[in-house]
Amino acid sequence: MPWNDYITLLLINMAAGMFVLGGWLICAAGAVEGRHWAPAFGAVGAVAGVTGAAMVLTWPVRGAMEAGGTSMNLAFANVAFGEPTVLLGVAFLAAAVAIGKGWPVWPVAIYGAVAGLAGIVIGMRILHAGLTQAPIVSAVGFIATGVTALLTLPALACASTALRRLTGILAILTGLFWGFSAVMAYWIHVTAAAKLT
Repeated sequence: MPWNDYITLLLINMAAGMFVLGGWLICAAGAVEGRHWAPAFGAVGAVAGVTGAAMVLTWPVRGAMEAGGTSMNLAFANVAFGEPTVLLGVAFLAAAVAIGKGWPVWPVAIYGAVAGLAGIVIGMRILHAGLTQAPIVSAVGFIATGVTALLTLPALACASTALRRLTGILAILTGLFWGFSAVMAYWIHVTAAAKLT
C-alpha cells in the first residue's frame, strides 16, 4: 500500500481538538478570557478542514490491508475519516469565530451535534464491519467524540456549569483516546514508510 495518506495527522489533530474543547468547556466557556481560546479552535479547524477536504476529494487511501486473517479494502477510510474531519474543521472554525467575537457558541454546537450523530453512526459501522486494524479502538473514538458533540449543545445552550464540566472531562478523555490511537498509527506508519523503496 502506498503510504501517502495522512490519517495520523487527522488522529493527532482530533486529539488536540478534544483537548482544546475540553479545556475551554471546563475553564473558559462564557468567560471574557475565553476569547483567548479562539486561535486554538482555529488551528484545529484549519488542519481538519484542509486535510479532511483533501481526503474527501482525492481519496488518498487505497489498496488492501491484512487484518484478522482477511484482506480489507482500505477505501472506506476516505469516507470514515475524511468526511467527519471536514465536519470537525467547519465546527471548530465557526467556534473560533464565535469565541473570538464573543458571540454565543451554542448555535455552532447545533452543527456539532449533527456531526456528532454522524460520528456515532460511523463508529458503530466500523465496529460492526470490523474495519481498521483496531475496530474497537476506532469505534470507541468515534462514538465518544459523537457523544461529546451531542452533550456540548445542551451544556452550552442551558448554561449548565455541571454539564459543561462533565462534557469537558469527557472531551479530554476522548482526546486521550484519540492520542493513543495516533501514537499507534504513527508507530505503524513510520515503520511502513521506512520500508518503501
